[in-house]
Amino acid sequence: LEIVAQVGPVFVILALGRWLGHRGIMQAPSVAGLKTLTVNVGLPSLLFMAFLDLRLELTFVYIGLVVFGLCAALWFYGKLCQRYVKGHGPYFPFMMTGFEYGMLGVGLFATAFGVGNVSYIAVVDIGHEFFIWFVFLALLLSRRHGRQSPGQLIRRFATTPVIIGIVLGLALNLLGVRPLTHDFFLTQALIRTLEILGQLTVPLILLIIGYGISFDRTGVKNALQVAALRLGVLIPTAYLIGHFVFRGWWGLDPMFQDALFTLVILPPPFIVPLYMRPEDEANKRYANNILAAYTLISVLAFSAYLALR
Repeated sequence: LEIVAQVGPVFVILALGRWLGHRGIMQAPSVAGLKTLTVNVGLPSLLFMAFLDLRLELTFVYIGLVVFGLCAALWFYGKLCQRYVKGHGPYFPFMMTGFEYGMLGVGLFATAFGVGNVSYIAVVDIGHEFFIWFVFLALLLSRRHGRQSPGQLIRRFATTPVIIGIVLGLALNLLGVRPLTHDFFLTQALIRTLEILGQLTVPLILLIIGYGISFDRTGVKNALQVAALRLGVLIPTAYLIGHFVFRGWWGLDPMFQDALFTLVILPPPFIVPLYMRPEDEANKRYANNILAAYTLISVLAFSAYLALR
């Protein structure tokens, strides 16, 4: 019953999003607007507050390096598997690394463990963000446009609302201004506004994901192959890192182990089809089918983790 109470809202809101889409209440233009609102306003607000209130530790740098290294190792693992796995196209390695943190990970973790604990998965995600914006995106864009300059990648990184929210939260945290926000009514109002916007983010994310869940038989087969290859490596790796390194060696809060597991069971980044060539319909369909089916696999894996935790 406790597990149902934790993960039940995830399934209910996903199903609600699917039903609203089926009834025509949520439609493509409105969903596109909700995505823009979530990515540019809600999620940055949530992460800003998470990093503003976070008690910073040097160990967080080590966590970032571990997660960055894990993502890089998965890329090479994907290139190796590509030689032996049939029925997948040139984007297969991109399906083998990276995690959809923003549009799924935050929603799952916050629903189960509370919005107030999002800082745990936000810390675990830092190394992943650097990998996505400086390695993954560079490789993805090089497939579409050719080699990307460091300046272009830095510009994309620095102008991403989620990154801006994280950096501002960290900067103000380091400056020690959080206590001052309680002493002035305008800053109190601003902080409260950001808190409210952050609280809206989780249900909006799950509604959007539920609306977009659709896949065909081929997509399910490919997703199962990708999930088996990824999770077969990631689940034992996450357990070893979480149990022996995070908790045993570094003495971190057990919630960091929960955050690491939540991250590694997530599907590949949803940006993959967005950066394909407009005319490349076959590969877009391949990626979208895998992402949709893998999303359900992730929710089920997360539920199983909570039951066994």
